[in-house]
Amino acid sequence: MKKKLFELAIELHNEGYSPEEIAEELEISRATAYRWVEQHTTSIALAGIEEKKEVEYNDEEDFEGDIDEEVEITDSSSDHLVEVLERDHRVKTTKLKRQAMKEFLRLIEGLIEHTDGSQWTGDELRKVLHEVSDIIEVIEEACDFEEETFSDLSVYEIAQIIKGLFKTYTNLFPNGVEISWDDLKKDMVQKALRIESFEEVSFDTEDFYRQQARQKFIKFTEQIDDVNLTTLDEEEVEALQGELQTVVEAISEDLPEALQIRDEFDSELEVLGELKEYLKEYQVITAKAFFGAKLRIPDTIIKKIEDVITSEKNA
Repeated sequence: MKKKLFELAIELHNEGYSPEEIAEELEISRATAYRWVEQHTTSIALAGIEEKKEVEYNDEEDFEGDIDEEVEITDSSSDHLVEVLERDHRVKTTKLKRQAMKEFLRLIEGLIEHTDGSQWTGDELRKVLHEVSDIIEVIEEACDFEEETFSDLSVYEIAQIIKGLFKTYTNLFPNGVEISWDDLKKDMVQKALRIESFEEVSFDTEDFYRQQARQKFIKFTEQIDDVNLTTLDEEEVEALQGELQTVVEAISEDLPEALQIRDEFDSELEVLGELKEYLKEYQVITAKAFFGAKLRIPDTIIKKIEDVITSEKNA
C-alpha cells in the first residue's frame, strides 16, 4: 500500500502538485510528501551517473588515462546532482513563500471583517489559532528554519502577534467571546494587507508592543480615576485588583523578552506596585465596613500616574 501511495505521489508531483497538495490529496503527512519527492528527485539525478565498468588494460598508461576520465565523469555527475538538488530546493522555497503569503493575506482579510464587535465561538477561535500556527510553520520552513532569516519578516512578526492574541482568547474564553480590536490592532492588520512581498521587513514589532503596554496602562489609570472617591464593595475591589494584575503582567511578562524594552516601563510598574499595596489596605477596610468604603487614592499616587502618562505622551 505504501509503495502504491509513493507511486501516486510521484505521479502528482510530475503533474505539478506541490508536496503540501500531495499530502492533502493522499492524506499523508507533509514531511512524508517532501521526503518522497526529494527521494524521487535524487534518484533521477543519480540516474545520470554512469556505472563503473570493468575493463582490461594493456598497459599502465591506458589505466591511468581511464582513471582520469572516470574522475572527470564522476565530478561532472556530482556537480549535476548538486545543481538538480539546489534547483529543486529553490522551487520548493518559492512555492512555500507563495503559500505563506496566500494563506497569511486570506487570514488577515478574515480578521478585518470579524474583529469589530463580532461574536466568536470557541471553535472559531481555535481554528484561527491553528491556521496562524500553520502559517508560521510554513514561513519557518521557507527560510530553512533559520531564525536569523525569518525573525524580522513582517509576515512572521504579525503572525506571531495574532497567534499570541488568539492563544489568550482560547485560554480565557474557551466557549467564545466578542472581539472588538482597538485602533492599534486594526492598524496592524491594515499594514499587513499592504505587505507586498514575503521578504518585507517594514513592520515594527517593538513599537507595537510598546504602544500596547502603554495603552493598557492608560486605560487602567482612567478606570481608577473614574472610581476614585466612590464607594466600592468587596467584589468591585477584587475586580479592580484583577485588572491591575492584568496590566502588570502585560508589562512585566507579556512583552517579548527578546525585544528588550521592559526596562522602559519601570515607572509604570512602580506606580502600579503602589496602587496594588493601597488596594490591599482598602480591601481590608471595605471588608469591615457594612456598606463598603469610599475609595481614596492617595494624592502622591495620582501625581505619579499623571507624571508617567505625561512622560509617555512626550516619548
